[in-house]
Amino acid sequence: DVGALMAAANEEVARENPEMLFVTAFAGILNLETGALTYCNAGHDNPIILRASGGMDRFAGGDGPPLCVMDDFPYSAAQGRLHPGDVLVLATDGVMEAQNLANELFTSARYESLLQSLTKSTPSELVERIKAEINRFATGRDPADDLTMLALRWEPLKV
Repeated sequence: DVGALMAAANEEVARENPEMLFVTAFAGILNLETGALTYCNAGHDNPIILRASGGMDRFAGGDGPPLCVMDDFPYSAAQGRLHPGDVLVLATDGVMEAQNLANELFTSARYESLLQSLTKSTPSELVERIKAEINRFATGRDPADDLTMLALRWEPLKV
């Protein structure tokens, strides 16, 4: 149970945390044969799926606060399904919160628009293009947060 796993991680990380720091996390189990994804999200935007058939979806549910923010939070898992050729995209908030010299944010809208323009890219091309666009947008400004991304394309496991 991914929700129970996240609750256990919350308890473990909070156990010795006198600085009251928090940790964002995403945990998921992808069935390589069926494309079924069971996941739990602690403090991130929910995953985006670039559909091989065109278009973009966002998985809903399975979300909660970052680890160490709320003791005994009842994290619960959610489920989604990838279809052959779909690309699952995860990003930390540092991507959407990247700033330029005018103190403008990169924003979720700009990120999602960029993703829609990259639906036919490989996962590595997608990550590189997003990284390049953020670097261009934030030229001259140091990142205020981490810029972490993961993109993976699912194809059924051939047994």
